Amino acid sequence: KRVQGELDDHEKLVSVLREVDVVISALAVPQHLEQLKIITAMKEAGNIKRFVPSEFGNEVDRVSGLPPFQALLDNKKKIRRATEAAGIPYTYVSANSFDAYFVDFLLHPDEMLHQVTIYGNGQAKGKLLSIFIYL
Repeated sequence: KRVQGELDDHEKLVSVLREVDVVISALAVPQHLEQLKIITAMKEAGNIKRFVPSEFGNEVDRVSGLPPFQALLDNKKKIRRATEAAGIPYTYVSANSFDAYFVDFLLHPDEMLHQVTIYGNGQAKGKLLSIFIYL
């Protein structure tokens, strides 16, 4: 069954959630905090047996990041804390990250920038590794 709706329609969201046991969120990064609406609705529905929030990246409670990435980690932590506070059974999937995301997010290689932000003192050494799996 497919249902179309908006995350802002709380009553409809609760109604739909009452028909399922498990919620697997796949919201994109800009929408992470929208999961707070789903968590509120799941708590009201009262029947959810498992919630898998959309955070298929780093283990946010064990890592820290540079300023642009830290904001993303902080948002994911808010989702975790709200899930735990709501008493909803959950599973966190931390698959870690691929360098391609960070190269694009931090360095913007497709843009011609006239200035670059260097974090720290600029002396840190680093390695990037990409793994591609084709099936």
